[in-house]
Amino acid sequence: MQKNHTDPHLELRSEKVRRVVGQIPPVLVRYGTSIAVVAIAAMLAVAALLPYKQVLRGTATVHTVADTLASDIVLVDMRLRFDTPMADIARDAITITLTAVNGHSIHGALRSLSPHIDTLGRQRVTAAFTPADISPMLHSQCAFALTVERGSLLRSLVGR
Repeated sequence: MQKNHTDPHLELRSEKVRRVVGQIPPVLVRYGTSIAVVAIAAMLAVAALLPYKQVLRGTATVHTVADTLASDIVLVDMRLRFDTPMADIARDAITITLTAVNGHSIHGALRSLSPHIDTLGRQRVTAAFTPADISPMLHSQCAFALTVERGSLLRSLVGR
């Protein structure tokens, strides 16, 4: 004897119902695509407007005053040892901040950066500071932070 196992809740649907259930509503497709395009455009706009600054840290050994440019600017010869491997940096928009052991900080501008690394892992740098600020830090070792302006976040991600 065979028993017929049919579910009383199972019904065959008509052709119209199967066609409606099997389709994605065109309004959802149209607005969903529009929302995705607007969201991507908004993310690109934010990335194009956000500034991107890279900060490189390490220790600096301040050696001597290399040259006096004006009465308020001196060039200082230093050796920098970076905490992390340094990527290529453009020399035009770089500021350097030196922080002494006592917490005193001074700001200057990077003038030259040697690509050669000595046996102690340091690079030769020339930076411009004011004479009154740099004089307490001469012939000493202190922490530094190089701030590199990279333009916008989008430009940095694209690589231009």
